[in-house]
Amino acid sequence: MSEFPNLTLDAPQVLKNRFNIQSEVLHGNSTGLNAESGLSMGHPFKSEAIPDEAIIKELECILESPDFKDKAMLRGFLTFVVEETLAGRSHEIKGYTVATQVFGRRSDFDPTIDPIVRIQAGRLRRTLAHYYTGYGKWDPLRIEIGKGSYIPNFSRTIPEKLRILRSQKPDGMILPEEKPPQSSAENTPCHVENGASIAVMPLVNLTGDPDQGCMADGLTEELMIELAHCPALRVNASHSTTQWKGKPIGARAIGRKLGVRFFLEGSLRKEERNIKFNLRLIDTSTGMQIWGEQYKRSLESNRAIGLQEEIAQGVAGRIGGVFGIIPRKLFSESRMQGIGNINIYEAFFRFSQYQIELSPRGHANALEALEHVMSMNPESGLTLSMLSCLFANQYAFFNPEEKDLLDRALEFARQGLLLEPENQLARILLAYVLFVSGQKETFFREAEELLSLHPNSPDCIAPLGWAISLYGEWERGLYLLEKGLELNPFYPGWFRLAPYLNYCRHGRFGEALKEAENFNTPKLFWDPLLRAVALAYLGRDREAASAVKKIIELNPDFCSCGPESIRIFIKESEVREILFVGLRKAGLRI
Repeated sequence: MSEFPNLTLDAPQVLKNRFNIQSEVLHGNSTGLNAESGLSMGHPFKSEAIPDEAIIKELECILESPDFKDKAMLRGFLTFVVEETLAGRSHEIKGYTVATQVFGRRSDFDPTIDPIVRIQAGRLRRTLAHYYTGYGKWDPLRIEIGKGSYIPNFSRTIPEKLRILRSQKPDGMILPEEKPPQSSAENTPCHVENGASIAVMPLVNLTGDPDQGCMADGLTEELMIELAHCPALRVNASHSTTQWKGKPIGARAIGRKLGVRFFLEGSLRKEERNIKFNLRLIDTSTGMQIWGEQYKRSLESNRAIGLQEEIAQGVAGRIGGVFGIIPRKLFSESRMQGIGNINIYEAFFRFSQYQIELSPRGHANALEALEHVMSMNPESGLTLSMLSCLFANQYAFFNPEEKDLLDRALEFARQGLLLEPENQLARILLAYVLFVSGQKETFFREAEELLSLHPNSPDCIAPLGWAISLYGEWERGLYLLEKGLELNPFYPGWFRLAPYLNYCRHGRFGEALKEAENFNTPKLFWDPLLRAVALAYLGRDREAASAVKKIIELNPDFCSCGPESIRIFIKESEVREILFVGLRKAGLRI
């Protein structure tokens, strides 16, 4: 059930709604449909004769779509204005009523201080526009929110083929139901400009126990929900894949039929008191499997939902998160894209690649792409959040004396979350910027909330565990970090900073050196810095001196700004002193 009790949003009903709306437009209530209208597919046709029932059915289709399914604020906003309009109270739809009745603001709400309605209205307009260019492309009705108002407009759309048929049909002839033509994805896989499109195929129950079908279906649904949180992924609707359940079909055929670049498939098996999920990620452009994993768990009926959520969150981070398989793969395909053609997806892939390598060139490439996207869409919350991370790193790694960089990072991080409050990555990046700025209490408050919401998401628990460790909560932080790395072994080596420091604080420099060798971020001065310290404590002076030379090569100003950079990341003075002493042993004058 939806959070809106008057709406029934199960997938079969949505399919029925879509068919019923189509039938109403084709066979009845067709006031205003004529050959002279000159309307083509996707163009709205204004009409007074659209029945309320058809509008409610269209609303249900919109709310169930991937564009809206997990966006509670937009769902509530759209539902409120539609229902108020249908009830004849459109004149009461004002910024104040939306703020107090949808977003829970108090009676003293002031739009000049709190811009939430204006911001969410902009998001709603853009999300509706995106819905009608993708998932809702063939809907015969449209619901739109015009600029300068929060009152919805309802209109019909007439497919071009139907318009021509109507102009040629004899009087009294009833047209057959129209089937939308296949999209361009019928012949070519979806490209990066539309995001990394992915479908989750219904998992196959191979246990021999029909009761386990609910377990397989439940994980399928959870996978769709969690993958929808990944910024670069566009998840196909569930009912578009159910037709293939249990049927053999080739990978490329799925890509053509569903218009997706990737699909996730798998099966459920049972052995005694254990169940095992086998999952595979397929690239439809090649037909090749690019990832696979087995998840074996104890079969406890009272943990079924928790088990599904745990696996789904781990899978989503592993294949679609910032350090996931799909962003890594698509970065190599989009890296040659000219800046004028860069969109939010290519920008995200560049940001993801920078987060892996932390190189100056990667920083410049990501900054250029994100600033271009920002100039095209200044209200993109995710773009602001990613920019905040770049500013924070520029400050922390190279320019700790330029406090305006940090101020800009904080401003962008907060504004990004305000624009997209349900975006998991936006919240993680805000937490990171708070960590860099040293706002310990606010960081931990944000971290605790994130961990309670996403306890099994590697994109959440690994970076937060890393930061919590560096704040001195070593046991808990390292536990979270290692849990995240187990869920996604593709995390970059710089996450090894936390276990490296933990070994240093216990005087175990041989093990610290092993962690430094796994840091594997050769374009960042922290890479040779960790080696220099460990080697110096181990008495390997020549190697330590060579590492020091590399530090200066990567950051010629290290002696002046390096100590402050160390203080930004390593919060405990005792641990910092271990590094400073080690660097002096290695021959660095700081």
